[in-house]
Amino acid sequence: MAGKKTTDIKTRRCDFMPIWLPYLGVLGILGFLEFVYRPLVLFHLFFLLFLFFLVSPVQELFSSFRCRRCTSVGDTDAPDKRGSDTVAFYLLAILATTLNPFSLVQSLAQLGGQLIAYLRLRGNLPMPESYQQQTYLTLPVTGKWLVANGGVTPEKSHSWEILTQRYAHDLVITDAEGRTHRGEGKRLEDYYAFGQPIVAPAAGEVVQVRNGIRDYPHPGGGRIDWLTRDFRGNYVVMRHAEGEYSFLAHLRRDSLQVKVGDWVERGQVIGLCGNSGHSTEPHLHYHVQDHPNFYRAVGLPVKFTDVASEQLPAQERYLSAGEQVYHDLRYKADESRAEMGVL
Repeated sequence: MAGKKTTDIKTRRCDFMPIWLPYLGVLGILGFLEFVYRPLVLFHLFFLLFLFFLVSPVQELFSSFRCRRCTSVGDTDAPDKRGSDTVAFYLLAILATTLNPFSLVQSLAQLGGQLIAYLRLRGNLPMPESYQQQTYLTLPVTGKWLVANGGVTPEKSHSWEILTQRYAHDLVITDAEGRTHRGEGKRLEDYYAFGQPIVAPAAGEVVQVRNGIRDYPHPGGGRIDWLTRDFRGNYVVMRHAEGEYSFLAHLRRDSLQVKVGDWVERGQVIGLCGNSGHSTEPHLHYHVQDHPNFYRAVGLPVKFTDVASEQLPAQERYLSAGEQVYHDLRYKADESRAEMGVL
């Protein structure tokens, strides 16, 4: 895969997706031109635009029932518990984000950008069976992490209908009981993933960074920072090859160790895991996209090298929700150092 391979864009056309209905809302602009003549019809067309803020997150909520925990950059993180209080907080938070002008602008940018991306590829979206990966990727974390969300099929997908995040993954750390935090998990420091190093999955140039977004101090229970200025939180975008960019999000505030223009080697620490942006608890959101611009990009189905789990030996493969995974060589080195008392 490494080297000068070119990207094969022979892909199947995507099926109709209900979440794309809000694009019809663009027609509602005509309501301003002919409001006197057809106020009722055009008003309803315009209103369809705002279904994006309800249809998309609610669809994510229901799809998240497929896995134990589900998180998302484009809308919000789904709650880690399924009690009525948690779901209520989650839905209220979603509705509250529509009052945040920053979230409103970002949501509109994502809506328009995804349409542009679809047209740019003429509907031929990258699929696992045909996409030719150019870059050898290793896990962007150290130690053993749970793939809380993500896969390359519609059933396992992070957000199949959101093109940028179709093949994204959310990673958390759990204990022997499957919990992501100590005690009641009311503090960020209670979460095992919080403050853990996030590393470059391959060598590349840093092309975008965002820092200074606070880590939401009330994790768990479906709550998100609906007042945040960026739903992605603090993030880094790296260019590995033409048309292959790593996107790492929800990083800890002021933890970034890279800047635009830096060349980063594989395994180099780029920041720490945080809870910035729309995140219900500390985790890493990671995906590879075909364009440096998050809004206009399409997610790519990529494999990771030397990935091992309790069930499978180290190999090159896709990640799938529910797996406890680690980079075999790096993990073995960590274990050796621990045995010698270095760690």
